[in-house]
Amino acid sequence: MKPFASARLPAWLTSRPALHGVFWAIIVGQSYSYWYAGQLPGQPLRQPWTPLLLVASYVLPVWLHAFVLLERLFRPGRYGRYFGALLGLVVVNSLVSTPVLNALSALKTNLFQHIFNTGGFLVIATMLSFYRRSVQQQIDFQELQANQARAELHVLKAQINPHFLFNTLNSLYSLALDNSPQTAEVVLKLADLMRYILEQTAQPQVLLAQELAHLDTYLWLEKLRLGRRAAVELRVEGPTNLLVAPMLLPFVENSFKHGASQLAEPVRVHIAVQTGPTGLSFVVENNKPAHPAPPLASGPARAPVGLRNVQRRLELLYPGRYTLELDNQPALYRARLHLDLR
Repeated sequence: MKPFASARLPAWLTSRPALHGVFWAIIVGQSYSYWYAGQLPGQPLRQPWTPLLLVASYVLPVWLHAFVLLERLFRPGRYGRYFGALLGLVVVNSLVSTPVLNALSALKTNLFQHIFNTGGFLVIATMLSFYRRSVQQQIDFQELQANQARAELHVLKAQINPHFLFNTLNSLYSLALDNSPQTAEVVLKLADLMRYILEQTAQPQVLLAQELAHLDTYLWLEKLRLGRRAAVELRVEGPTNLLVAPMLLPFVENSFKHGASQLAEPVRVHIAVQTGPTGLSFVVENNKPAHPAPPLASGPARAPVGLRNVQRRLELLYPGRYTLELDNQPALYRARLHLDLR
């Protein structure tokens, strides 16, 4: 799956010269078919230029209408000049074309017949012109939406990465204060995480195996910080060679930040990943205080910044193909995510 890939129509469907070329090629073909249908079998072809002359007498007004009148005079609320110019174009063209056709070919037509035929071609050509405009506007709108979504996604990633870095540095700070002999190893682990963020999360998708290795490094850091207080389990079932958007970390990060940071009792974090041929299920559970400390800032309770951003990324990357359930119980918090990867 390539996010924001716009469905492209064939280029000729949005090209005026191409549409007109196809249209007139069909008309020329039909004109020759009708012209020679009345020929007697075995007789030489009579006046082969006649169908071309006839079609040429309609091409000029249609093209002038499409490329001049519609472009310069067709304006909302100012239709008088447009219809006046259109009527003049049809009448003048028929006044000139009718005697020329009668003089140069065996085809005999009259002024009113030519005006009627020209009007029919103009109606068909106008419908094609508005169809082309409609298709082009739809494509432009889809591309605008895709560009806006890409820009928004970059902003959301920029918000998530510093948020993760802030929490991880807090862990490192705590170890440094305790003069832990594992501080150097923590720095290396942190460097690996930063390298992953800079190089991998810039991609729209990564292998699930890479994302899980990233989570495992993060869990290692958290277990080191919490020591014996932490009971952390990561269970993976199914293949890990699927492509996913790199967005699982904020769920795990949230379970530690809003659970472990407020608990004096043992911290329990359970993570389960289950994959199938076309889908992924991801569950994170953590215990938390039954009566957490009230937030310092007043105002309505809001979801953590990381999870709010992930929800928005899910809407952008997996529209209509994901379910996310957040279950906030008195002493337990559970996040359950399912992705349809087809």
